[in-house]
Amino acid sequence: DGRADRGGRTAACGGKRGKGGGSSTRRSLASRLVKRRVGTPKSEFGVEALGSYAGVVTRASGMHVQVLFDEDQQRYWFPADRVQHWLVSLDAGDDLQPRPSKTRTRRCSTAL
Repeated sequence: DGRADRGGRTAACGGKRGKGGGSSTRRSLASRLVKRRVGTPKSEFGVEALGSYAGVVTRASGMHVQVLFDEDQQRYWFPADRVQHWLVSLDAGDDLQPRPSKTRTRRCSTAL
Protein backbone atom coordinates (compact mmCIF):
# COMPACT_ATOMS: atom_id res chain seq x y z
CA ASP A 1 0.00 0.00 0.00
CA GLY A 2 1.61 3.24 -1.13
CA ARG A 3 0.09 5.52 1.49
CA ALA A 4 1.19 3.33 4.38
CA ASP A 5 4.75 3.34 2.99
CA ARG A 6 4.81 7.01 2.05
CA GLY A 7 8.23 7.59 3.67
CA GLY A 8 7.71 11.20 4.66
CA ARG A 9 5.55 12.18 1.69
CA THR A 10 2.41 14.14 2.42
CA ALA A 11 -0.83 14.62 0.57
CA ALA A 12 -0.65 16.98 -2.38
CA CYS A 13 -3.69 19.08 -1.58
CA GLY A 14 -3.25 21.82 -4.13
CA GLY A 15 -3.04 24.87 -1.94
CA LYS A 16 -2.01 26.11 1.44
CA ARG A 17 -4.29 26.81 4.32
CA GLY A 18 -4.74 30.50 4.96
CA LYS A 19 -6.94 32.79 6.98
CA GLY A 20 -9.55 35.09 5.58
CA GLY A 21 -10.35 35.76 1.96
CA GLY A 22 -12.69 32.76 1.73
CA SER A 23 -16.33 33.04 0.91
CA SER A 24 -18.99 32.09 3.42
CA THR A 25 -20.24 29.58 0.85
CA ARG A 26 -17.01 27.59 1.05
CA ARG A 27 -16.91 27.74 4.85
CA SER A 28 -20.46 26.51 4.86
CA LEU A 29 -19.44 23.67 2.54
CA ALA A 30 -16.61 22.67 4.91
CA SER A 31 -19.00 22.57 7.86
CA ARG A 32 -21.48 20.44 5.92
CA LEU A 33 -18.79 17.83 5.20
CA VAL A 34 -18.06 17.07 8.89
CA LYS A 35 -18.99 13.47 9.82
CA ARG A 36 -19.33 12.48 6.14
CA ARG A 37 -17.57 9.40 4.73
CA VAL A 38 -15.09 9.96 1.90
CA GLY A 39 -12.96 7.88 -0.43
CA THR A 40 -9.76 9.88 -0.95
CA PRO A 41 -8.11 8.98 -4.27
CA LYS A 42 -4.73 7.29 -3.84
CA SER A 43 -3.31 9.83 -6.29
CA GLU A 44 -3.65 12.49 -3.55
CA PHE A 45 -0.69 10.74 -1.88
CA GLY A 46 1.37 10.26 -5.03
CA VAL A 47 0.27 6.63 -5.43
CA GLU A 48 -0.28 5.75 -9.08
CA ALA A 49 -2.55 2.76 -8.33
CA LEU A 50 -6.28 3.08 -8.84
CA GLY A 51 -8.52 3.14 -5.81
CA SER A 52 -9.11 5.23 -2.74
CA TYR A 53 -8.54 5.38 1.00
CA ALA A 54 -11.67 5.31 3.20
CA GLY A 55 -12.05 7.90 5.90
CA VAL A 56 -14.34 10.34 7.65
CA VAL A 57 -14.25 14.14 7.79
CA THR A 58 -13.68 15.04 11.44
CA ARG A 59 -13.15 18.82 11.48
CA ALA A 60 -13.65 21.96 9.40
CA SER A 61 -11.60 25.13 9.49
CA GLY A 62 -12.25 27.89 7.00
CA MET A 63 -12.19 26.31 3.56
CA HIS A 64 -10.44 23.12 4.69
CA VAL A 65 -11.52 19.85 6.28
CA GLN A 66 -9.62 17.20 8.19
CA VAL A 67 -9.96 13.57 7.11
CA LEU A 68 -9.29 10.68 9.53
CA PHE A 69 -8.32 7.58 7.56
CA ASP A 70 -9.72 4.20 8.62
CA GLU A 71 -6.63 2.19 7.67
CA ASP A 72 -3.96 3.89 9.78
CA GLN A 73 -5.82 6.52 11.84
CA GLN A 74 -3.74 9.34 10.30
CA ARG A 75 -5.34 12.76 9.83
CA TYR A 76 -4.77 15.10 6.87
CA TRP A 77 -6.21 18.47 5.86
CA PHE A 78 -7.65 19.05 2.37
CA PRO A 79 -9.57 21.86 0.65
CA ALA A 80 -13.30 21.31 1.17
CA ASP A 81 -14.12 21.95 -2.48
CA ARG A 82 -11.99 18.94 -3.45
CA VAL A 83 -13.23 16.68 -0.67
CA GLN A 84 -16.87 17.19 -1.71
CA HIS A 85 -16.06 15.15 -4.84
CA TRP A 86 -14.88 12.21 -2.70
CA LEU A 87 -18.13 11.66 -0.77
CA VAL A 88 -19.30 8.05 -0.64
CA SER A 89 -22.80 6.71 -0.24
CA LEU A 90 -23.53 5.24 3.15
CA ASP A 91 -25.00 1.98 4.31
CA ALA A 92 -27.76 2.40 6.88
CA GLY A 93 -25.56 1.01 9.66
CA ASP A 94 -22.42 3.05 8.90
CA ASP A 95 -20.95 4.78 11.95
CA LEU A 96 -20.05 8.40 11.25
CA GLN A 97 -18.43 9.17 14.57
CA PRO A 98 -14.64 9.67 14.43
CA ARG A 99 -12.62 7.07 16.27
CA PRO A 100 -10.52 8.38 19.17
CA SER A 101 -6.80 8.20 18.53
CA LYS A 102 -3.54 9.63 19.72
CA THR A 103 -2.08 10.16 16.26
CA ARG A 104 -0.48 13.36 15.12
CA THR A 105 -2.36 15.70 12.84
CA ARG A 106 -0.67 16.56 9.54
CA ARG A 107 -1.42 19.39 7.19
CA CYS A 108 -1.23 18.56 3.54
CA SER A 109 1.33 20.26 1.36
CA THR A 110 2.13 20.33 -2.30
CA ALA A 111 5.58 18.80 -1.73
CA LEU A 112 5.91 15.12 -2.56
